[in-house]
Amino acid sequence: MKSYTQFINEQNENKISIQNIYDSLKEIFEDDDVYNTDSVYEHGENGLRLIISINKLYSKNEINIFTKLMFNVDEQKTHLTNNTFKYLYEINCQFEEVDFDDINDFKTNLNSIITNNKFGDDLKSLSEFIKSPELSINDWFYKNKIEKISITGFKFEPELKNVPCKDLSFTFSMTINEHDKIKLTIRKINVGKFKLTFDIFNKKYEIEKSNLRSLIQVVGDTIKSKYQK
Repeated sequence: MKSYTQFINEQNENKISIQNIYDSLKEIFEDDDVYNTDSVYEHGENGLRLIISINKLYSKNEINIFTKLMFNVDEQKTHLTNNTFKYLYEINCQFEEVDFDDINDFKTNLNSIITNNKFGDDLKSLSEFIKSPELSINDWFYKNKIEKISITGFKFEPELKNVPCKDLSFTFSMTINEHDKIKLTIRKINVGKFKLTFDIFNKKYEIEKSNLRSLIQVVGDTIKSKYQK
């Protein structure tokens, strides 16, 4: 009589293991700079799933501020139950589903998503924002003849935890004129509605926008008008 372990191994013989997925991600990101990753298992409508969060990915040609990969897995947490994954395409739980034939096809598909920046406008805008924020904001100051304010430091250091996508927010820390610290938190609160919260000298200023396409202008204009000692 076959043991339970033998039975499970035979059932999973042609399936992709979770370790295959982790090894593939390590290979894909080998030459890239990833701030951090996190993984968690949770039960969904179709059973157990593995969710891998990827924060602040700097690849050769693109920057991606954040995404998630989602896989349906068996209860033993060893193999995928189908050759499909979903990735976070846009803020507020908009996922795209991708089918693949085998582990090599998985790597090809994920590489294509990253290198071709196959994400929604909001994630693209935030990713563009962190490419060279100090230079972009200071350039806005220069073009608008603002001479006494300069961004001299910028940090985006997301926490290492898997946040539900409906609660997703992005917090940026900026240094002005070498010593004054301000924070900006961006959260999508509804379709076509974003809340930008600035913390300047311990005072909070909230701005609602329909999109993030003019983010540099909003940041520059808000700092110009609110940065007053």
